[in-house]
Amino acid sequence: MMARIYKPAKTAMQSGIAKTREWVLDYEPEQARE
Repeated sequence: MMARIYKPAKTAMQSGIAKTREWVLDYEPEQARE
C-alpha cells in the first residue's frame, strides 16, 4: 500500500498560521476490493 502524508498548500485567503497544523493522508490500496 502506498501512502502520502503532507500539509496542503495555503491558499491566498489563509494568512498567518491558520490550518498549518492540519495534515492530509492519501493512500491507495494495492488492489481494488471486490
